[in-house]
Amino acid sequence: MTDVNYRADASNDDSDTLDFAPKIRSACNDDKLDIFVLTHPDEDHLSGFGDIFHLGKPVDCH
Repeated sequence: MTDVNYRADASNDDSDTLDFAPKIRSACNDDKLDIFVLTHPDEDHLSGFGDIFHLGKPVDCH
C-alpha cells in the first residue's frame, strides 16, 4: 500500500466519501499489511492509517 488518506466521514452513511477500509482489510493476508510505503509525511498521505490498521504490538492484536 502506498499512502493513505482515510477520513472519518468515510464511514458516515450520508457521506459521498467511499469507505474503503473494509476492502483494504479483506485484501490483507491474515489481517496483516505486508508493507506500507509513505512517500512523504504530509497529513493527506497518512491520515487515518491508525483507523484502519492496528498500530500496537502484534500480541495485542485481536
